[in-house]
Amino acid sequence: MRLDCWMSESLKTLMKETCEGPSEKGSHYTSVDPDAGLFGTLRALTAQRVSEPQKMSKAPIVSHVYHTCYYLKVMNSQFTNKPMKYDDDDSWNVIEVNEEQWHEILEEFKREYDTFIEKIEVEEEWGEEKVQSALATLAHSAYHLGSLRQMVC
Repeated sequence: MRLDCWMSESLKTLMKETCEGPSEKGSHYTSVDPDAGLFGTLRALTAQRVSEPQKMSKAPIVSHVYHTCYYLKVMNSQFTNKPMKYDDDDSWNVIEVNEEQWHEILEEFKREYDTFIEKIEVEEEWGEEKVQSALATLAHSAYHLGSLRQMVC
């Protein structure tokens, strides 16, 4: 198997664990709890809960989730001919939501995650910039998974 195939499969496996939780084979770095990924961690949270100030962070849970989704969207654009410009300030601007807004953010996050997995599966030209973007996306998502798990659990 070529290196680019190994990389795309490894990225996909680790990103799935980060977002969906561990596979049936076990975990590479999360707990073995099936809800240990981002989606499982966030699934049962209410809009009120995610909008509350946090002791561990200046930003509430919803800000971390929106920021992670925004970052994923920007990184997804790196696989197109129209890359988005990243604006860190804009990525943290959601601090309070109602139930409808919260569910919309979760749905958008899932769509961006699905897009990322699809991009990894079909990418044939892995240049330095795409490799770095994909690895940064994994690292960034895993970092926020850890932060969110500490805020929630």
